[in-house]
Amino acid sequence: MFISQLSLAAFDDITNHKVSSELLRLTADNVFLHMAPATNYLRPLSQEFQRDAVEGLPQFHCLQVYCEDLQLDNQLYSKSNFHFAVLLCQGEKNETMQWSRVNNLIVCNKDLESYKENCFIKLCIAFTKEENFVFHVNDLSFELKPARLYVEDTFVYYIKTLFDTYLPENKTACQSINTSDTTLILPEQVREHARALVKPVKLRKLTIQPVNLLVSIHASLKLYIASDHTPLSFSVFERGPIFTTARQLVHALAMHYAAGALFRAGWVVGSLEILGSPASLVRSIGNGIADFFRLPYEGLTRGPGAFVSGVSRGTTSFVKHISKGTLTSITNLATSLARNMDRLSLDEEHYNRQEEWRRQLPESLGEGLRQGLSRLGISLLGAIAGIVDQPMQNFQRVSEAQASAGHKARGVISGVGKGIMGVFTKPIGGAAELVSQTGYGILHGAGLSQLPKQRSHPNDQHVEQAPNSHVKYVWKMLQSLGRPEVHMALDVMIVSGSGQQHEGCLLLTSEVLFVVSISEDTQQQAFPVTEIDCLEDDQQKDLLKVQLKQQRVPSDLEADGARERLSEQQYNRLVEYITKTSYHLAPSTTTVPALQTVATEHLPTIVKTYQYVVDPNFAQVFISKFTMVKNKALRKGFN
Repeated sequence: MFISQLSLAAFDDITNHKVSSELLRLTADNVFLHMAPATNYLRPLSQEFQRDAVEGLPQFHCLQVYCEDLQLDNQLYSKSNFHFAVLLCQGEKNETMQWSRVNNLIVCNKDLESYKENCFIKLCIAFTKEENFVFHVNDLSFELKPARLYVEDTFVYYIKTLFDTYLPENKTACQSINTSDTTLILPEQVREHARALVKPVKLRKLTIQPVNLLVSIHASLKLYIASDHTPLSFSVFERGPIFTTARQLVHALAMHYAAGALFRAGWVVGSLEILGSPASLVRSIGNGIADFFRLPYEGLTRGPGAFVSGVSRGTTSFVKHISKGTLTSITNLATSLARNMDRLSLDEEHYNRQEEWRRQLPESLGEGLRQGLSRLGISLLGAIAGIVDQPMQNFQRVSEAQASAGHKARGVISGVGKGIMGVFTKPIGGAAELVSQTGYGILHGAGLSQLPKQRSHPNDQHVEQAPNSHVKYVWKMLQSLGRPEVHMALDVMIVSGSGQQHEGCLLLTSEVLFVVSISEDTQQQAFPVTEIDCLEDDQQKDLLKVQLKQQRVPSDLEADGARERLSEQQYNRLVEYITKTSYHLAPSTTTVPALQTVATEHLPTIVKTYQYVVDPNFAQVFISKFTMVKNKALRKGFN
C-alpha cells in the first residue's frame, strides 16, 4: 500500500466549549506498507522432513513500514507564548527521487530500493497469527535517520495536564472488603504486577539502529536555560531473545539512552545559549572546513573543470558555515540574556509583552533593526515609567483587597523595589533584544535560519460552524417514518433553477430520498425512491442528477371513476402475475375477465431533473447505494 500523505490531528474540546482548538498535527509523507509471508524466517529443512515439520509450525508474516518524511507540529504556536512551531522533524532532507515514479504497484526494484534507502523511518516486524485474531510479535527492527527534536518544558506540562483531563479517573483503586467470605481484594499495584508476570514480553530479537539527534531544549525555571541543537548520538540497542516484563524492558531502554546522553554531557553544556552555544559554533566551523577540503578533492578525481567547481563550492560552504555559526552564537547569547533580564525585571506585563513580540521573527536585516530599535525604546520607557507605575499598581491591588495599612505600606515598598530593579534590567534586556532581532534578520534574510516551519496552519473548528450530525436528521426529521434507517447521507451543493448554489444534504432512507437545506436547517423535498432515478452527468463527473417522472392530469371524463388507473409499476406487476398464473389453468377455462385498467405509460409524462454538485468519488457510492435501495423497494434481485 502506498500513501502519499497521512495527517493526524489532536483537538482540544474541553478548554473552550465554543471552539475546538487544534493542538498537534502529525504529518507523514510517502508511506509504503508491505506485508508478506516470511519464507526465510526459519532454516530450510530437508525434503523428507519439511512437510511433517512445517505442519505444526505457525505461519510467519513480515510487515515493513517505510516513511520518507515525518513532522510533528505544535499548532498552538501562533496562539500562545510557546517557542517552537515544530517538535520533531527530519534532520537534513536529501534530494530523493520523485514520488510519482514509486506511488504505483508496478515499479522496478531499483527505484523501490532507492526509495527505501532514503526513507526517514524504517520499521520491520515479524509476527505470527494466533487464534481469535491475536498476533504475536517475534522480531522488531527500527531505524531512524538523523532527526531534530525541539522540547519546551511549559508546552510539555501543558499537554500533560490537558491529556490528564481526557483520561477517565481510575475508580478501582479503593476496593471494599467482602466480610461475608473474608476474601481480601488485592491492591491494584499487586494485580498489575501479577498481570505483567502472567503476560510477559516475548521477542526473539529487538533491534533499534543507532540514533542521531539534534536536540533543542528550552527550560523556564527561575532563570531561562536553553540549549541550541545539541548533538546526541546513541549506539545500537540489540537484545534477544527477550522474555521479561514491559517494565523491565522500558527500564533497559531508558538506561541505554540515558547513558548515551551522559556521554555527550560536554556537548550539552557547550550548547547552552547563555554561554553563546560554543559547541554549535565549533560544529559549524568544522563542517565548513570539511567542505573546504572535501569538495575540491572530489572534483579533482573527475577532472579540471570539476576541481574548479569544487574549489568554488568549498569556499562558499566554508564562508557560509562560519558566518552562520558566528551569527547563531551571538544571536542565541543575546536572546538568552534578553529573556533572563525580562524575568529579573519582576514585571509580568512587560515579560508577556516581550514574549509576544519575540515570536514575530524578522524576515530581513531592515525589519530586524526596526523591531530591535522599537523594543529597545519601549524597554527604556518602561524602565523609567516603572518607578512610578509599579508602586501604584501594588497600592491599587492591595486597596481593592481591603487590606490593612501595614499591607498597603508593604505593597508600595515592594512596588518601589520592582521599579528600581526594572531600571537596571529593562535597558539591558532591550539592548540584548536589539542584537537578537538584528541577528535573526540577517539569518532569515540570508536563508541561514535553522528553525523549521509548520506544514499547515491551525484548523480550529467553531461549534456554530460544525456540520450537522446524521443522528440529528434521524431524531428531528425522520421520526414520521417510524423506524427510519439512513443508508447514506451525502453533503451536496443544491443547484436551483436560476443556477444558484447553496449547501444541502441528501438523506437516502429505505423508502424516501430527502433533500435538506443546511442553511435553513429544514427539509425541502422528499422523493419516493421507486418513482425517481439517480444518475451521474455524462459531461460533469461532479454533477448528480435526480429525475422524477410525473404524469399529466387526466381529463374529466377519465377522472369520473369509469376506469381504475394504475401506476406503471402496478401495471407491470399485474401483467406479470396474469401471465404466470395463466399457465396453471386448463385451456378451456382460460377466460380472463376484461380488466378496466389503463397503464400510465400510454399517457405523456413530464420529467423533472434536479441537479446537485457532489464529490465524484462519493457520487459513485451514492448511486450504488440508491440502486440497491430502489431494487429492494421494488423487490428486484436478491434483497
